Amino acid sequence: MALLASVDAEYVPTSIGFNRNFRGSPHRDEKDSGPQVATALSAALRGGRGYEGGALRVYGPHGAVDVDTQNSWCRFDGRYRHEVMPFNALAGKGKGKGEQLEGVRYSVIYYQLSPPFAVDMGTVLPPGS
Repeated sequence: MALLASVDAEYVPTSIGFNRNFRGSPHRDEKDSGPQVATALSAALRGGRGYEGGALRVYGPHGAVDVDTQNSWCRFDGRYRHEVMPFNALAGKGKGKGEQLEGVRYSVIYYQLSPPFAVDMGTVLPPGS
């Protein structure tokens, strides 16, 4: 939560999503009750970019907007159609001892569900639990 508070101290999420190398197809998050706050972190945090592409594309009433979230933040309404565009890893040497940058894309998404307990437990618990 400190990561979010450093960017938007007043935003109160009900849920947090963590992804590794996620490439999302166009979708709407219909259970959202407000905006999402998202970022994409790369393995190159200490020295540049870890991948090319991977923009967040949001389709709004005035057309599509591509937002580069690599090592930056975006607030958007997930109830509008959105997706993560394709990306390619950039390999290279890191600044540590022989550290390799693998071009891994990590995304962190804070969001608000309505009602807050509106989680599909079928995707969380094994069938028959």
